[in-house]
Amino acid sequence: MSGLYISGLASGIDTDALVSEIMQIEGQAVKRLEGQKQQLLQKADAWRDVRTRLVSLQQAARELARGSLYDQKSATASDQSRVAVTAGKNAINGDYQLEILSLARAHSVKSYAAAGVVAGADSRTALGLVGDLTINGASIEIGAGDSLLDISQKINAGEGAGVKAVVIDERLVLTGSRTGSEERITIGGNLAERLGLLAEGATIQEAADAVFRLNGLEIIRSGNLVDNVLEGVTFNLLQETDGPVTITVQDDYSEINAKVEGFVQQYNSTYQFIKSKMSVDPAAGKKGDLYGESSLNQVLSSIRRIVTGLVGEENRSLFSIGITTTAWNSGQPEGTLTLDRDKFIAALEADPKMVENLLGGVDGAASRLEEYIGGLTRYGEGLFDSRNKGIESRIQDLDRRVINMQRRLEQREKTIRAQFLAVERLIGQMNGQSQWLEQQINALANLQPGGYRRG
Repeated sequence: MSGLYISGLASGIDTDALVSEIMQIEGQAVKRLEGQKQQLLQKADAWRDVRTRLVSLQQAARELARGSLYDQKSATASDQSRVAVTAGKNAINGDYQLEILSLARAHSVKSYAAAGVVAGADSRTALGLVGDLTINGASIEIGAGDSLLDISQKINAGEGAGVKAVVIDERLVLTGSRTGSEERITIGGNLAERLGLLAEGATIQEAADAVFRLNGLEIIRSGNLVDNVLEGVTFNLLQETDGPVTITVQDDYSEINAKVEGFVQQYNSTYQFIKSKMSVDPAAGKKGDLYGESSLNQVLSSIRRIVTGLVGEENRSLFSIGITTTAWNSGQPEGTLTLDRDKFIAALEADPKMVENLLGGVDGAASRLEEYIGGLTRYGEGLFDSRNKGIESRIQDLDRRVINMQRRLEQREKTIRAQFLAVERLIGQMNGQSQWLEQQINALANLQPGGYRRG
């Protein structure tokens, strides 16, 4: 309201309070629209929450559709300090006896001490050597200002030398990057002898192959990481053994079991969450944010049918591998999945391919569920995007209606105040006329006959 306005100056009525009450009554329509908007915002949040739960369920289903999950193997060693072992899907179950006779080693050589090259020198003293040092065919140029540390850094920075250079106890030590008897370091150049790399006793460690026995068969390899002796099994030889180490290869169901448990938990969480958003709380009498959404009810029916229905040409259900819904009198919420772990493991042991087909095959329950949820949650075209766009459109329409209604209410308030102001002015005029008449009457009453006033 613009201009000066004094409430009830003439009438004595608190017109400000009266106008406020009138506007509160007429403003109820705005509050109703704002309430509708708040409900739509809550519904939009609920749709987003449902989508998030379904995407999590889709991810859990995708894990079960991973074929490599169903044929995993594990390998263990009776003495893990001697050998580390892993097994792939092609490994053959069984126990194997491994004896490590000797480990593969890299060739290693040392130079003279720095003081043996230049009297009084240490590893940081410039040696005054000028020329080339050739290691495994790679040439390293040495300058007069280079120390043993500088030379080691040049060797490591170069390409093709195939060695690791380090200074230990004032000596340059070269160690080959590969193990095996054929991997000797070759050294040449005019500085090799000056540095003592060709001197007698320069070799610290001879290059050597790994020698071991597997089930009594002696085997030689150039490295300690061996993956071409037993199909699907990789050995990392760590120490020589005093006797046989038992290697056990077997089926590994730990990951598939964990993935199935995670899937069941996520399914139950998603299913019950969606139900809660669609139901009525009997205690509070409050409807869920998505109450009455028939399309969401169809989603619940579809995911339950996919998980509990018959699968593939064999017409078998997940019940045959220990995944089923709880009985009606179990005390669990309707639609809850359960996992019989013993039955599931027994099914894996008996026929892992059958389990894979039921869950992760092309027509498997997990594969079909992943595809179905993907269609629902796909951005730009799925059910959730459609609902979100519809809600956004309704919110925008409500916002426009609220703005228009607020403008009308502002104009209405101005009109009402103008009307009250006109009434106040009229009452003021009437009060003024009343006072004038009263004055005239009083004046007449004071007059006496003959034109004399009462004295």
